[in-house]
Amino acid sequence: MENNPNIFYRDKKCIKCHMKFKTPQVKSNAVRIKNRDTDNCPHYKLDNPLFYEFYICPHCHTVFTEHFEEITKQKDKEVLDKIFSNMKNIESLLKERNVDDALRLAKLALFGGEFLRVSSIKLASICLKIAWFNRYKEDVAEENRFLCNAYTHFEKAYNNSDLKIKDKSVPEDFVIYTLAELSYRIGVYIDTKSWFNQLFKFPSRSNYVMKGRDRWTDIRQEMPKIG
Repeated sequence: MENNPNIFYRDKKCIKCHMKFKTPQVKSNAVRIKNRDTDNCPHYKLDNPLFYEFYICPHCHTVFTEHFEEITKQKDKEVLDKIFSNMKNIESLLKERNVDDALRLAKLALFGGEFLRVSSIKLASICLKIAWFNRYKEDVAEENRFLCNAYTHFEKAYNNSDLKIKDKSVPEDFVIYTLAELSYRIGVYIDTKSWFNQLFKFPSRSNYVMKGRDRWTDIRQEMPKIG
């Protein structure tokens, strides 16, 4: 890790044991996006900052993200101890990471997040990143599995009003665009048209509306029966 000038250590506090530790991050001035897929999956020229969005405490081995709340209930701490305390080979996770490291941490964060009942929109984001990591690995089956999981959680977040109550910072037009795109990718075509129609009710100046119009045009050309 010392040989990579794009990586630095950031101070972090564990949400369970409350101990402080240092976690690797990519310097902001080293982030270089090569291109994005239509579901916003970024491809980077240099180090991938998404690999470092999942933290692991070196003291209690709890895995979490920036958006998990501090754990105060003793019963939750006891269960998380059983989940994470026996983890092996975590040394590499505390240093410069590759896609397999990121995938391992993301799946553990998803597992912990489901137990802690974090909001659906947060679980959706984790599932989507797991799908992207599998795309980097060219594992189509696993990518599709987690795209389906992400779609389910995004839909639940939208229908349960998570966006207005628990996660106000997440734009509604972003969620609807993502639902439209994911429904197409996983083959739920009847929902694709419905979600794009929902998106186009937003002001035309919205970035996601403009992006959605271009995407819907492409999709209708690829799948004429949808339109």
